Amino acid sequence: MELSILNLENECTGCGACVSICSHQCLSLRPNSEGFYYPEYDDEKCIECGLCEKVCKAIHPEDNRPVTRDYIYIYRSREESTLEKSSSGGAFTSFALDVLNNKGIVFATRYNADTRRVEVANTDNFPFDSFRKSKYVESYAGDSYKLIKEQLKKGRDVLFCGTPCQVAGLKKYLKTANVVDDNLITIDFVCHGVPSMLCLDKFLEFEESGKSKIIDVDFRYKDFSKKKVGWHNMVYCEYFDDGSKKLLKPWNLHYHYYYYLPFLENKNLRRSCYNCNQILESCADISIGDFWGIRKYKSIKDDNNGLSFVLFNNKKFEKTWLDRNSSDFIEKIPFYPNEKQYTARTHKTDFQERDSFYQSVNKHGYITTVRRLYLKRYIGDMVKKLLKKVVR
Repeated sequence: MELSILNLENECTGCGACVSICSHQCLSLRPNSEGFYYPEYDDEKCIECGLCEKVCKAIHPEDNRPVTRDYIYIYRSREESTLEKSSSGGAFTSFALDVLNNKGIVFATRYNADTRRVEVANTDNFPFDSFRKSKYVESYAGDSYKLIKEQLKKGRDVLFCGTPCQVAGLKKYLKTANVVDDNLITIDFVCHGVPSMLCLDKFLEFEESGKSKIIDVDFRYKDFSKKKVGWHNMVYCEYFDDGSKKLLKPWNLHYHYYYYLPFLENKNLRRSCYNCNQILESCADISIGDFWGIRKYKSIKDDNNGLSFVLFNNKKFEKTWLDRNSSDFIEKIPFYPNEKQYTARTHKTDFQERDSFYQSVNKHGYITTVRRLYLKRYIGDMVKKLLKKVVR
């Protein structure tokens, strides 16, 4: 059978809905030469039921309504320990703890050192802290959609937090499988796009050279002790199996130039990310993110501990959340301070730089590619820093 889902290189988001819906295990998610997950087909098992194409949101997109501008809040947890363990203000934690306190289950992403990838997993199997904070890389969905279906059929409260395309894939999967999702809360976030796990893995291999194995990574490390590292500092941290850790600041060569800049400059994203505007038509119940607009809106509230924005795309969970978290800092705000994060992704339509990047990675390796790409800029930045020191 000729499957259309196998010819969607530019549109496929790797959500895994097609793999999950196939009861005959004809499909599996496999990384391609660039390290991105795409469905792989075993035609000997296929009975040609067509469910994999029916569930594909790239082939049959849903009519999602535009993001509302009416129900948006800024949020900060009252607990300093929660803020320290959160990328921004702890919004994800506030929703997750409501579900966990009701004996529910939370599905989100964590780094798995054994498989060396970021994966969607759940709180029945792993501690909640491992699911906090942003991960700037594509995550592997695995069997998470099927597990969510099982938990919903048991009547259990379920929270799923993922990229906008993962949430859309999950919703399409549950609808196609005729599963009632009244007990499901879906959360997405303002997504820049995702690099492949290949990029992160090669960077971690480089960082491990002559050292212990890296067992966890924190892309948004915070430390509120004497030498405060806060929300704006954007510090990255690696944890090693010998108990040590390594902090890399944004201007550090090993992080800023070897991993962070290619991501920020859209040189290593998945092909579907360059024409994706799912953020403008979210099908999640709630959208969250860093409220970087605080300086434009009310700078006095910015203490560098972190602030989240919470956008309710429907009113289903708004009142309950407000009542349960009334002792935290919550303020309803107009949309304009956050509108910059909700702009169409028209600036990422050219594949040329992106394709050249991965061609070089496959030919010369990841580290060599990044060195060639940013060496001149790095030298220039170091010269500028030295000149500033001389002036002072």
